[in-house]
Amino acid sequence: MQIEIDPRLIDEAVFWKMRPLGSHEPGARKISAEHHRKADPIYKMSNAAERELRFNALNRDTFYALELMKPIEEVLEYFPLFREGLINFVLGYAFRKTEEEADLFRDSEGLYNSALKVKAQTLIDPSLFMPLAYHELSHVSDMLNPEFQFQRDIHFSGDHPAHRDMLRERYRLLWDIHIDSRLNAFGKPFPGTKDRYARMFSLQFGVSPILSDVFERLWCGNASNAKHADWVQAAESSSSLFRIAGLPTWTHVDSSAERKFASACPVCKCPTSSWAENTDRLPQMILNRIKNIVPYWTSGLGLCKQCEEILRIEPVATR
Repeated sequence: MQIEIDPRLIDEAVFWKMRPLGSHEPGARKISAEHHRKADPIYKMSNAAERELRFNALNRDTFYALELMKPIEEVLEYFPLFREGLINFVLGYAFRKTEEEADLFRDSEGLYNSALKVKAQTLIDPSLFMPLAYHELSHVSDMLNPEFQFQRDIHFSGDHPAHRDMLRERYRLLWDIHIDSRLNAFGKPFPGTKDRYARMFSLQFGVSPILSDVFERLWCGNASNAKHADWVQAAESSSSLFRIAGLPTWTHVDSSAERKFASACPVCKCPTSSWAENTDRLPQMILNRIKNIVPYWTSGLGLCKQCEEILRIEPVATR
């Protein structure tokens, strides 16, 4: 596997790393002085193309002298599938934090290449770079793993874009939990904390003792052998989620509960995990208002708590 680094990333990483250099860092003054000594004559070169090549070479030498390559090599060493599965690994340049991510590509010959884009300020700080790199490259490792059976093209059911977006966010969260719980078990850094994931899980799937148990089981590795399709199905179906967590399905709950697990509110069409209770005993006034919006509504379809609160206090115009 060949490792390539975007020259822009090297240039900025060297710049930001040398700014705070001082006597408290061993060899820092010497590296900085040597870099500037070699840079001075390059500035005087009249040939712009040659000048750029010389600066790129100098920055690369300083990049290695500052040991900025060590964290990259340490992370890559953690993933054995990379050594034989990847032809090239590219550490790319990210303009902003939202661009910091990894992906896997297949070239015209069917060979795999991977890229991780990071900001220079992230790269020079191991406390930022290591968690990000371990997490993002775990996604790539899963994609390469034939046992995971990754499929890039996935489709979620649902008649409303907001509903499909909710399912996609659930799927992403479940895969992130799958990855970071493994990193945690092996003592590797990862973004966030277990508590943060527990809160995100509750926001996406709801709050109940049994769902809390599901999260704990996922975090403890009960679903370590789950395949990519399992996580897609778990985002849509409570029975699938319970199955991969090692729990029995909701056999004692009617089918409406299963529908609400992975659906948007039929009134506002927004995804929700916070459902109104006892919808079969709603006052007639609220039932009339719901029917004005959704003529086919029944209590089995459910109603989000926000809509229930609004409908209790506001009349609704017929659509």
